[in-house]
Amino acid sequence: MALRSCLEFPDRLYQLGPGSFALLLQGGKEAALRVEGCLERALKGLPLPPGGAAWLRVALGVALFPEDGASLGELLRHADLALAEARKEGGLAFFNPELARAHRERQDTLALLSAALEGEGFRIHAQPIAELESGKPVALELLLRLEVEGRLVSAGTFIPLAEETGLIVEMDLWLLNRLRELDLGLPLHLNLSPKTLADPRLLETAALLRGRPLEVEVTEYSLAQPGTREVLKALKRLGFGLALDDFGQGYASMNALVENPFDALKVDRAFTWGIGQNPKAEAVLRAALDLARTLGLQAVAEGVETEEQRRWLLQVGYRLGQGYLLGRPSAV
Repeated sequence: MALRSCLEFPDRLYQLGPGSFALLLQGGKEAALRVEGCLERALKGLPLPPGGAAWLRVALGVALFPEDGASLGELLRHADLALAEARKEGGLAFFNPELARAHRERQDTLALLSAALEGEGFRIHAQPIAELESGKPVALELLLRLEVEGRLVSAGTFIPLAEETGLIVEMDLWLLNRLRELDLGLPLHLNLSPKTLADPRLLETAALLRGRPLEVEVTEYSLAQPGTREVLKALKRLGFGLALDDFGQGYASMNALVENPFDALKVDRAFTWGIGQNPKAEAVLRAALDLARTLGLQAVAEGVETEEQRRWLLQVGYRLGQGYLLGRPSAV
């Protein structure tokens, strides 16, 4: 075994599971670096399977005694945190207190999300989609916020974690269920995660909202997921509108706009922020508007934050926008 050949007396090797091992090394950081280098060379020398190819990568997480832990259990936990860091790009990662802090925060946030799904921790906010000329709202995009001890937790803190763990599905379904008792006097928009689009409960829940003025927003990344087209068509049959959100941020082909029954195209805020600074961003905004018109879609410019942006968008032909200039998210 390549791993065993890289050890020196009195190093010890223990198998924890398929492809997972624990090493007890003498020599601190230098010993860990030695083993990493040895493994890299050993893997490069392995013969490839007949008629095929193999992609092998070393990931080592290291915790040092006594500075990273006084017991074997503590050292293993800290080495596991370092291993998670090493797996991101391969190679070797040493434990540091920042990894432990990030892990605690992650676990705390997961606990808050789970508690909110069972209790009253989530708050619904809404941001208007408005006419650029008059500022009059024509629809409201619903956003889920997490409240802890009277303060709102940044969406950037919990949304990526919810996506990673799959809790985003429960959150989307929670919000859809609340729409049955919510009447804000305007059509509602709701952005759904790619994971939610793949969950069979989505269409069952959405069917209970038939007849409500609701437009479902999906990102370009969702379109690459198997089965998305069928789900979007089913939502359309239920009477809901469909919008492609953050257009230009992902890698959707033009064919995706032709094959899916979208009603609106929301152009990513990065292009709006380039108005007056980046001619290429302005060119994309013009092209997106022309594309939307050709396909019979409503075009919405996202990220409208300044009067200069609003005037420019109106001048080139945009009618609708969304952003802080037109209205910030507020509790409903």
